[in-house]
Amino acid sequence: MRTLPLIDWVQSAFHTSRRRKRAVLTHRLEFLEDRTLLAAFTVDTLFDTPDASPGDGVAEDAMGRKTLRAAIDEAEALPGADSISIVVSGTITRTFGSAGFIITEDLSISATGADELIYDASGSGFVFRIFSTATVDMSGMTLTGGSTGDFIGGSGIGILGGNVTLTEMAIVGNSRTDVSGGGIGFGTDFTMGGASGSLTIVDSLIAGNTASGGGGISIGNGAGPVLIVNSTISGNTVTTDGAGIHYTQGNGSSLETRNVTITANHIDSDGATQIGGGIYVQGSVSSMEVLPTLKNTIVAGNLHGSTTITPDDINGSGLAAMAPYVNVASSNTLIGDAATSGGLTNGVNANIVGVGGTGTIVTSTILDTLADNGGRTATHRLLPGSPAVNAGSNALAIAPNSTTLM
Repeated sequence: MRTLPLIDWVQSAFHTSRRRKRAVLTHRLEFLEDRTLLAAFTVDTLFDTPDASPGDGVAEDAMGRKTLRAAIDEAEALPGADSISIVVSGTITRTFGSAGFIITEDLSISATGADELIYDASGSGFVFRIFSTATVDMSGMTLTGGSTGDFIGGSGIGILGGNVTLTEMAIVGNSRTDVSGGGIGFGTDFTMGGASGSLTIVDSLIAGNTASGGGGISIGNGAGPVLIVNSTISGNTVTTDGAGIHYTQGNGSSLETRNVTITANHIDSDGATQIGGGIYVQGSVSSMEVLPTLKNTIVAGNLHGSTTITPDDINGSGLAAMAPYVNVASSNTLIGDAATSGGLTNGVNANIVGVGGTGTIVTSTILDTLADNGGRTATHRLLPGSPAVNAGSNALAIAPNSTTLM
């Protein structure tokens, strides 16, 4: 970060001294506010080597290569907000012995596209950790291979506060075996004292992640508001609760989905208390509980069981959680299994629940398999004749920037 030279500016003020009956010229030095320029770093190599001299304003390794790790090292060493532009395509593979990326400063990272730029942590720890001092925007990359066993959820991205926006990202193939959050962990199950940040996910894919709970996304008590828009949560696996999303209510946490598909997530356990294949809602003792709100959303084809496989789309439990497990004001939403609808009713607010309010819609009549359908990330396209065709609301198809999606 470079600081603009201060302009020495002297303001003159005249006073009249009645005792001496003459004008007296006095001077006062007034300093302008500190203004800083955004440091912008470019990454043009697939190496994963550290910065040669953090804090010197040059994001290069010892060989003069402009690596992602060098850029993050430099951004962390300098005060204020910074930006990183990744212009190379391919796979950046974590160097053996290197740690995960820790972000404590405001930072924007943009890459060429989730289908073009991959960061592979190779099973050696988390990919990113973001702390409460930071406002972070990430776009256009795939994060995979994260694996960690610390108390912070999120082997792909672990967020302990801060305001985070993920756009056109793919968080795939990350794992953990202890606490929640295989792909993304926002807060922890132990966060208290009110909302500590926000998380917005747009045009992204969270798929193929594994954890004990919250395979795709884990949202802790007091994490803050979460908004998921135009995204897919698919094929995540857990052994306890919430294969797609594990959401803990209370202390300022909230969850809203718009134009989201949550499907093919699986609880790989026969235990009766392991529930919520698509979405799991955990109650708390907080008086600030907010139920998830689903708009233009599909939750279908999520499963429970290792030997006996049964549908399990939305479920919940806990000290203060009683059905319904989602906001009954949710609208234009399709729930595949009526028995695990989270409390939504077929035909109310244009919701579709099961087959006319009972039973289970066969998922293969709703959605195609996860595939490249022309965007930056893979999606499940609607099949011809799907009950979800023309069942959404154009009024609800609004991006976070208020642009109508039609």
